[in-house]
Amino acid sequence: MTVRIESNWSYEVSLDVLLHYWNLGGTNLITRALLYNDFVALTILGKQGAGKTTYAYNIIKAGYIKAKCIWNFGDYNVSFDKCVDYIEQNYSSFCMHGYCYRT
Repeated sequence: MTVRIESNWSYEVSLDVLLHYWNLGGTNLITRALLYNDFVALTILGKQGAGKTTYAYNIIKAGYIKAKCIWNFGDYNVSFDKCVDYIEQNYSSFCMHGYCYRT
């Protein structure tokens, strides 16, 4: 069975997820590690089914996106909107949820 996700829905959900993770401590650790070629040791604790893997995946992805923008603009405080525009113009659209597909 193939499920088709409406692209506007997908984009809006991705923006919400990225915005949620944008300034979390884990995201900032990943961002700094990527910018300064550093090592990150991060322990994520929680009960089974609490979303630990999703959290790890999203902070890595958000940290990578943020690092790309900081590197490009040379500004550690680059705005969320400016970063999203840069990523979409230079790397196509992004997906930050579990229902991504390529067309």
